[in-house]
Amino acid sequence: MKRWTVRLFGGVSVEGEDTHVDQFPTRRSAMILTLLALSRQGAISRDELAETLWPEDFLDATRMRLRQELKRLRTALGPARDMVESDKTWVRLDLEEVEVDTRVFEHHLKLAQAETDPKTKADQIQRALALYVGPLAPEIHEGWAQGARLDLKDKFERALHDLFTELEKHQRTIEIVEHARHALRLDPIMEKAVLALIRVYSREGDDAQALKVFADYEHALKSNPGRLASTQVLEQVQQLKTGERSGKKTQGLPLRPVAGSKLPTYLDGFVGRRTELSEIKSLLAEENSARLVTLLGPGGVGKTRLSVAVARSFDGQFSEIHFVSVDDFTGQSMHDRILDVLSGSKKVLLILDNAETDIESVAATARELLVGDPTLKILVTSRQRLQVAGERVVLIEPMAPPPVNSTAFEVMQNDAIRLFIERAQAIDPRFKVEQETSQELVSLLAKLDGLPLAIELAAARVNSTGITDLLRRLESRFSLLVTRRQDVPDRHRSLWAAIEWSYEALDEPAQEALQAMSVFRGGCTRELLVALAGDWVEESLDELVERSLVHVYQGDQGVRYRLLDSVRWFAETVAGPDKIAELQRRHAEALEQAFRGAFRHLGEKLEPKWLLAIDAESENALSAVAWALENDRELALKISTSVARYWCLMGHGRDAQRMLRPLLDGDLPPSSGLATCAFALGFSSYLVGNVRGAEAWYHRAYEMFKEMGDEPGGEWVHLNLSAIALEDGDYPRMLALAEEAYQSFSQHPENQYRIALAVSTMARAHAFMGHAEEGIRLIEEALAIRIADNYGIEVARGYRECAEVYNEANQMERAVPLLERAIDLFQDTPNHAYVYEAQIELAGHYVTLGQVDRAEAMLGDIENALLRFGNVQNEAYYARLLARLHAKKGNLKEAASHCLEAIKIGIATSDPFALAEGSILAAQLLVQSDNTIAAQEVTQDILAAAQHTGYRFRPSPRRMVDHLTQTLNPVQKGECQDWRALGSRITLLLTQLDPAQPQN
Repeated sequence: MKRWTVRLFGGVSVEGEDTHVDQFPTRRSAMILTLLALSRQGAISRDELAETLWPEDFLDATRMRLRQELKRLRTALGPARDMVESDKTWVRLDLEEVEVDTRVFEHHLKLAQAETDPKTKADQIQRALALYVGPLAPEIHEGWAQGARLDLKDKFERALHDLFTELEKHQRTIEIVEHARHALRLDPIMEKAVLALIRVYSREGDDAQALKVFADYEHALKSNPGRLASTQVLEQVQQLKTGERSGKKTQGLPLRPVAGSKLPTYLDGFVGRRTELSEIKSLLAEENSARLVTLLGPGGVGKTRLSVAVARSFDGQFSEIHFVSVDDFTGQSMHDRILDVLSGSKKVLLILDNAETDIESVAATARELLVGDPTLKILVTSRQRLQVAGERVVLIEPMAPPPVNSTAFEVMQNDAIRLFIERAQAIDPRFKVEQETSQELVSLLAKLDGLPLAIELAAARVNSTGITDLLRRLESRFSLLVTRRQDVPDRHRSLWAAIEWSYEALDEPAQEALQAMSVFRGGCTRELLVALAGDWVEESLDELVERSLVHVYQGDQGVRYRLLDSVRWFAETVAGPDKIAELQRRHAEALEQAFRGAFRHLGEKLEPKWLLAIDAESENALSAVAWALENDRELALKISTSVARYWCLMGHGRDAQRMLRPLLDGDLPPSSGLATCAFALGFSSYLVGNVRGAEAWYHRAYEMFKEMGDEPGGEWVHLNLSAIALEDGDYPRMLALAEEAYQSFSQHPENQYRIALAVSTMARAHAFMGHAEEGIRLIEEALAIRIADNYGIEVARGYRECAEVYNEANQMERAVPLLERAIDLFQDTPNHAYVYEAQIELAGHYVTLGQVDRAEAMLGDIENALLRFGNVQNEAYYARLLARLHAKKGNLKEAASHCLEAIKIGIATSDPFALAEGSILAAQLLVQSDNTIAAQEVTQDILAAAQHTGYRFRPSPRRMVDHLTQTLNPVQKGECQDWRALGSRITLLLTQLDPAQPQN
């Protein structure tokens, strides 16, 4: 068995040992893998690869790019990186360790072509067709890919025709329908499939269904101008309409077997679950000792369909495969019925479906059968374990929807999305996901918990409601998600029924426990649930886990328990509003009690254990504060006081503002807790880029601390006001505030944490004023204090701020390793917001040092973090980084675009720092593009704006301005009175920038 599989049908992906890769850092990295997989020997010369990837560029220029793309591809492959080999001449795919789906597809077709036995021939074709889950690499649009795509599609259609011919000879009607439906999901106008379906339904006497197939075909043709219905299809439909065919009316095709029959047949396709399929098949393989495998999961997760798909994937290992639906038994005992089914056969796979409906009988029967027949293997689907010796359990989780902000391609490759689309198109072939609704579909599937049952029920409704309306109406999901189909069990006819069946099987304490869990958000610990409900809940919690109603997972701080959203909605509904209100009160009280030890005084360390504990319960904290704001403001203040600093330290500025502002707008009397919340609002305002708002909240917090006679609290606010002075470029004031705080903090030498912060701020102020020697002395002193104090986050901040001071002192070689060290330390703390800020700075240093590849390698992580934690200042900083990066690569148009973006942010926020830095960068770009006259004028205006506004450049930008002045020798005095005016002028210059036509 090969270690890895490369799949090209339906999208490029790699699967194997602990590996699943379906997202690639660039389109060309996916193209390299596709080219290697399609090549005859799995090897292509470097020059041929480079010419294929960059056909219009010079070969010498593309060789370096190829090395970069190979590096990106190997990084994306992770544990499978060794599958791509290369030397100075060749790039290879290790075909001894790698299986490629297109190669296997063609291999089975060749075997079928050479086969004389009709049954074996049909089996080989079916194996090939099962691999064709979509067109080859649809994300690649180059000519070579389109040619290979058309060739493979043609082979698929010819093989499909051959298969239909073989199946029709033996009247294997159900299989014809399955394969034809599968083909039409891939291509709604595939004539061979349309013709086969019409013939089948016509022969079975189902005129209405045959005509519906033709109507769907006509609709699909309208979306393909120039394509007309084939003569064969039209003739077949004409015969149907005029009654020129024999055949007896039937009641339709069988969809569900009776108990104790062979495998059930489904007329819709099986989607996804490749990893689970592989795992289960491996457990049941001949060489494996597992004889009893239980697929364990909640109702509606797709266990039955998965078990059937597993059974169909076996080739000759079992002499017989039998499927028994446990809930179908009436009268005759299960034991006797199963013995009837097996009837002395050997090497049998027995599937026992829905075992939870009679778990004790199933367990006893399975135990007896396994002892009596050593060749028997049993596959069970259940909502709870059998608890039989030797049982191997495979947890079947809901299908994970794609992450928010996924690209359109990533969305379309997701299994949950594909399932939704396939089921929706089965009802209306015209359904498709538009670019503007793709993110709404992602949100919809997240709210459906990724449950296949819920997805299918929702897909059946989308034709009449649309995605947007369906998402809005999910608040009434239980009345909305109901099927009208008659071929499904009662307990799968609605989402409510699927959950209700499990709920009614619980005893009363377990039902109470489920209702209690419904008020938690983001899961909870066992201890927190006990604090809310009492000790009695522990035993009931175990029962809920056993019945797959509560999911257990490993959080950063230990085991946690959570409900699927659908189960939570159900539990809230059956509990009723009065009971839920009481549970919400107890939930808020439990949170306040749990966090009570977290808050001490501002300026004292927040212990890492509290950071981690509050981080784990952050969603619960938000929920509890939201409830308490409406019902118990004192309780809301207590919880907020405990978690306010956490929100700030973790970079959750928007959460802090949403929860804290109503407290400050209320009528609570001044207190230490309220002052702390005002400070947190200032800090959070600063985090989201609202500098003036931060300043106002800091002053309000200072007045409260002063009124209460809390001098350390007031000085802590002053120390943070120094950050406002920094943003304004008022470095003397920044130094004065830090020195004032230092004098106060020094009276309490036991708190080295505060002293280190004050010393570090003083050091940075000196560095920004150009006092390099004093700045370095103080920052090294602060770093030593932090290292001795051994407070993880502060040690990391110490290295970062030390790097900042070294950079201002023009010692970048010393700054870079310190920043790298800071990032490593930040990643070991819960605060990931600090990580990306340091990464932006480090990437900027890499660009300055000419290490463009290292800077580019960091962009993906930075962009992801910006989406989560970003504020406008960091967005401006990142835009300047991209501008410098593109300028370094000689792409001045792109550089100008990003510089323009940074300047627009500065204009919108009236941020002098962003405007000054952006203006300097714009002048440098104008110089690089040989627009020296414009660069000279901008430099003059930079000097004028700084003079008129009193802005003080830090040493590093000051050096850039001095260099521009010396290079351009501006002789006139600039006219700009402020940075906004200069920004507007530069916006016009950069918009007109054309490096191909110098203006000097």
